[in-house]
Amino acid sequence: MVPLDKKPNKRKLLLIAGLITLISILHYSTPHAKGIEHLIYRELYLVPIVLAAFWFGMKGGFIFSLFTAAVYLPLAFRSSSQITAYYVSNFTQVAIFIVFSVILGWIRDRDLKLKAEQALHARMVAMGQAAASIAHDLKSVHPDLGYLDELQ
Repeated sequence: MVPLDKKPNKRKLLLIAGLITLISILHYSTPHAKGIEHLIYRELYLVPIVLAAFWFGMKGGFIFSLFTAAVYLPLAFRSSSQITAYYVSNFTQVAIFIVFSVILGWIRDRDLKLKAEQALHARMVAMGQAAASIAHDLKSVHPDLGYLDELQ
């Protein structure tokens, strides 16, 4: 594997953390009575989770989904003193954050593994063709070699 450049990873981490922070600020500063805005902000949390899973695989997506859930859950607890459909949907959304990140991260990890296997296969095929070409050249008598002996 090729070592990853740390600077782009740091930028990606900062972008994801910044998105989560921005969405959280918008979410927490919105009055409780504006339910539609809260639903939109809740759904926007999926953007950094998707980016984390896509860029860092299953482990990274899982970690960021847990971080997002930890940031989001205090607002979910604050939203209602009774168990309502909205209250239940908040906790269902947290489960969706986690499951979605794990599935997407697993798909990304599997895709990288398949690409690495395909690259290895292509290198092996190229080496086999090169070896067969060299073996063929060594086995066959080249007609020009006979003329060199006659000239001397």
